[in-house]
Amino acid sequence: GTTSCRVSPIVREVHDITTLADLQAFANAWVETLQPGDLITLSGELGAGKTTFVKAIVTAMGGDPDGVQSPTFSLLHHYPCSTPVIHIDAYRLEGVDDAMRTGIPDVLNEESPTSITFVEWPEKVPQLWGPVSAHILFQEVASTETQKKQRTLTIESSFPS
Repeated sequence: GTTSCRVSPIVREVHDITTLADLQAFANAWVETLQPGDLITLSGELGAGKTTFVKAIVTAMGGDPDGVQSPTFSLLHHYPCSTPVIHIDAYRLEGVDDAMRTGIPDVLNEESPTSITFVEWPEKVPQLWGPVSAHILFQEVASTETQKKQRTLTIESSFPS
């Protein structure tokens, strides 16, 4: 048989997050859309909320948020949840060869199909990640009215139609 290739439409949503409670509420709802095998890339400046978001997701999936830390030095963490979560921080990777040495591609091949994978700093080695289910951009916005820091989460995802 012939396989027809359809390009999934990109869905773009923007969410304004003011408090940690907002973030948790968003994570609780958004986690319902995730499936094993999904890979989500997270971009944004240092301190923009990428790891905090993974913490909220792990909480939403019944895991222990206290175990969630940015894997800047270990590069990779596993969190036991209702579906296992893999958390990768590519910030220190110097390219594909470096990534190969760390064993990250092996984890992606062997474990990602049964897990949900989050990648911080994916742009460091863009060729590593394969199909991305969703890309989230974290931006910090200072609200002029409240002087509180707000975060804007822009999510681009392609869902099979």
